[in-house]
Amino acid sequence: MRERPELDTLGDAPLEGDAGPYGGPYPQGGPVADEKRAPSRTPAEIENDLAAIRTRLATNVASLVDQVHPQRIKEREVANLKRIVAEGTETVKLQFVTANGTPRVARLAAIGAAVAGLAGFVVIVKVLGARRRSGPKA
Repeated sequence: MRERPELDTLGDAPLEGDAGPYGGPYPQGGPVADEKRAPSRTPAEIENDLAAIRTRLATNVASLVDQVHPQRIKEREVANLKRIVAEGTETVKLQFVTANGTPRVARLAAIGAAVAGLAGFVVIVKVLGARRRSGPKA
């Protein structure tokens, strides 16, 4: 077998007589006889490609660092929490005010009545508790 030539940018092409993918020899001309090799690139083209790859890699690394930095994680979580609170506040607000801003009188009246009933219940319990502690009057 002959010595293999140096690898080019496309990899090492098999030589005639080398073993094929199933152990047998490749047909004459390599794996695909009609395959044309791409023209070789100039050193300037290779350098430009490497510079572009370095730039993309630097951008990707910077983006990754930004995503996992604790300060950025905290900022994202705080923004998410603010959004959730704002949505919840708006939902509660819409329970008492219509979309055009007028109050929902029936709901407000029902809540007012419930609060007044609770306050009355607390007053009655306190009065009865105070009478029980002070004992019967003679």
